[in-house]
Amino acid sequence: MFFHIIDEMNTIVFDIETKGITANDEITVIGLEHSPDPSIHNLYVFYQEPPVAESEKQTPTHIEEYVREEINDITINGFPSLSEYSIKVNSVEAESDLIQEAQKQICELAAEGVGNNATIVGFNSANFDFQMLRTRSLKNSVEWLISGYDSLDIMKSYQYNFRTNDYDVDGLNKPPKKKFAQQLGIEGISSQTADQLTQTIKNHGYSDEELAEFISEEGLETPTVNKGNLDEIFELLTDTTVEEEFESGKMQSTLSRKEISLISSYTTSMISGKPQSSTRSP
Repeated sequence: MFFHIIDEMNTIVFDIETKGITANDEITVIGLEHSPDPSIHNLYVFYQEPPVAESEKQTPTHIEEYVREEINDITINGFPSLSEYSIKVNSVEAESDLIQEAQKQICELAAEGVGNNATIVGFNSANFDFQMLRTRSLKNSVEWLISGYDSLDIMKSYQYNFRTNDYDVDGLNKPPKKKFAQQLGIEGISSQTADQLTQTIKNHGYSDEELAEFISEEGLETPTVNKGNLDEIFELLTDTTVEEEFESGKMQSTLSRKEISLISSYTTSMISGKPQSSTRSP
């Protein structure tokens, strides 16, 4: 059923990766997903080549093989195997070309929909991806080609359709957090702040059982936090571990997993009949 809904809406799932979060940080990767019908599944990766020696450059074929290898063993219930996807990689040297080519691809995919329209779907896209894309388009004097298309930021849908809170030591105040660290055998923490303690404990590692036992002994309330970023939510809901954060110039697996998560989350929200945060014109 959800394929029929998505097919009618002509959705294009997108995500970007950048060197940072400021207006002066370049976009390095733009990923798109488009499934015009249940038998056709396409991933498009627009990749800005890092400034490395010619012998170290990754060809589009290498990148395609890497992405396919990373996603081949990932399955999501109710969604087609990612081995069925066609992966198309476009490697460019300049950020301006990256932005322009990705926008052209969106326009081509939108032309396949009713009335030459499409819904561009992202996670936190209203507050980050579109802002960065507009800003970098302006700074590179690239024409904004995707005005007029519908957009959908599915970040809010998690607040209504999923439980995204989990046990987390970050939910403890500093004194019990420090005591828990000491109980784990961690040393050299006397001068650490609460945030530093959290990171130290997580780097050391602990189990839910260890935290639950400590909470019970201390008579404290169970500490939980709401997972706020896509990697954390993806890990929580799919029991799949996300590797390192995406790093500029390296095709890490985070990109593909984020796209997968976007697809899965969007279809789920559509089935529930409660798509969130719909806007007009990216």
